[in-house]
Amino acid sequence: MELKHCNPSSKDVGNNIRKLRILKNYKQPEFASKIEICPEALSKIENGKTDISLSRLCSIANALNIDIKLLFTDPSGLIK
Repeated sequence: MELKHCNPSSKDVGNNIRKLRILKNYKQPEFASKIEICPEALSKIENGKTDISLSRLCSIANALNIDIKLLFTDPSGLIK
């Protein structure tokens, strides 16, 4: 996957995080705890209401056991 022309918004990334979290069967409070933030902060991330640091994106990708690149692409094709 090539990302050089990739410019996703915070809302796009947040929506991808939500889809991947659901795909991995995590409830929002459980996942927030896993990445050591409060559920309200995770909600803001998933709704695109806050920018996400690179370290937070790494933490999210690690918790989901995925390559960080997946946070920047729509995972709908992975959901059956």
